Amino acid sequence: YHCPDFHAAVAPWYAVEQNPRLCILLVLHNAEYQGSISTDMIQKEKLDVMSSIWNLPPEVVQRHLVNDGRFNMLKAAVNYVLERQGRRGICAVSADYAAECHLAYSLLWPFPQINGLDNPMLEDERPTLTIDLAQRKAMEKEAVQRKLGLDVDPEARIFV
Repeated sequence: YHCPDFHAAVAPWYAVEQNPRLCILLVLHNAEYQGSISTDMIQKEKLDVMSSIWNLPPEVVQRHLVNDGRFNMLKAAVNYVLERQGRRGICAVSADYAAECHLAYSLLWPFPQINGLDNPMLEDERPTLTIDLAQRKAMEKEAVQRKLGLDVDPEARIFV
């Protein structure tokens, strides 16, 4: 099961009972956020509320969705890898980001290391910018506005 960051981090705990051999690959994209919700400390009645929202027993929510007293979805996948996969099954979108995450976030410290994924595009295949990125974005925005018959306005926001 591919678990792209915190977004899908809780899913294995719903499936493990019917699939006890389920393995996941947790790929860190935005480890800073961790799927945290700004809350007061999760305990007693708040734990029961979170349990009913997630349709999981309070013990599971407490053990796998609360980190340092705060709600944290990424912890669910981290715990799954730690407890069920012998600390194997976590990586990041690049080697640099893997090293950064491993140093910065205590939730990830139990792992001996976090590897980065290789980028499948070779360096010599990457397009090179011939003009400044900000200039390129402005040119593309103007082109879209003209193509769609919109007023050309460099300050306008375009929602795609």
